[in-house]
Amino acid sequence: MELWPNTSRAWLAGWIGAFGNLGYLICGGIALGLNHTEPGQLPRWLTSVGVPDDWATALTAHRNWRLLMLVGAIPALMTLLIRLFVPESDKWTKEKEAGRASHWSEVDLLGVLVGATAALGVIYLWALPPGELAFAVRVAGSVVGLVVVIVGYLHPVRGYLSRGSLPVEARSKTLRRMLLAAGLSGVPLLGTWAGLMWMYMWVDKIPGGNVPDAKPWMQMTSSVGAAIGCVVAAVVGGYFGRRPVYAVLCVVSMVTMIAFYQQGRLYAEGAPPFDTTFVLFSGLLGLISAAFYGWLPLYLPELFPTAVRATGQGFGFNFGRIIAAVGQLQMANLLRAFNDDYAQACAVVAGVYLVGLVLIVFAPETKGQPLPE
Repeated sequence: MELWPNTSRAWLAGWIGAFGNLGYLICGGIALGLNHTEPGQLPRWLTSVGVPDDWATALTAHRNWRLLMLVGAIPALMTLLIRLFVPESDKWTKEKEAGRASHWSEVDLLGVLVGATAALGVIYLWALPPGELAFAVRVAGSVVGLVVVIVGYLHPVRGYLSRGSLPVEARSKTLRRMLLAAGLSGVPLLGTWAGLMWMYMWVDKIPGGNVPDAKPWMQMTSSVGAAIGCVVAAVVGGYFGRRPVYAVLCVVSMVTMIAFYQQGRLYAEGAPPFDTTFVLFSGLLGLISAAFYGWLPLYLPELFPTAVRATGQGFGFNFGRIIAAVGQLQMANLLRAFNDDYAQACAVVAGVYLVGLVLIVFAPETKGQPLPE
């Protein structure tokens, strides 16, 4: 974001979010293609290029999911190219030359290790089978764990700020904004992973949905919708302001998610089975609920000064994934509580967007302002 002029930030943020969904689209297309290969063709091709027979059999078993996982890891190789050819921004380079980026301490990163360990502990608590640990113990352990996560992850930033030249109020504002960013990103992350993503499990339960091509088509359609939504949300946010757009996205996402899973009642009452309408509706859900991922790259960098911008927005983007992981793990229990009624369970999950409406009240409006130095 720092490489682009202020007038182009909204477009850039939207395209960042859009291309983040390109991988889902490609994976869906590959899965669809694999579904239409002749039985035995893939193992024969793999063995012809030197893959051992037992490996080829394992990679192509159960609808080729292991092969798809390996394909999904290929883009990690692009990291090397990014390191080699993408330049550092002028703003960060100036901060480094001025000595304002030299207050970081490698020892402080031990706090991140402690925080990451605590995060794994929280996820482990909720991954245990329901009968092995009392609910109250899980909740208490999660509260303690999240406190440790926050303290651990913020420790390097607190150390950096204390060694810098920022006044005390500016230091406190940076830490508050990091927590705010975590909340603003945590809301759509939980809505996505404990709500939208369950449509791939739900489609197996509806008439005509338990077919190999259903999930790839839904994934491709929702990915295209998500890419469009990212661009639209960022551009509209640049025009109307960040806060009102986030609030509208929360309301529309909640309504759309509830309406999408209400389709199950229509199918139960004899409506037409899985068809094009269902697939297009999944694209609409992707367009609206994933639009946040175009808004977040626009807004989060605007909350932090250059020296801590990457750390601040990185914390904001990723802290919410811990909550989303817990929500995802508990979705099975939530479904069990509602007798496998996806409409009721996902309506409960959609309530997380009400939290977003509260959080955005405390967020500063940054429309028309340059990135903080």
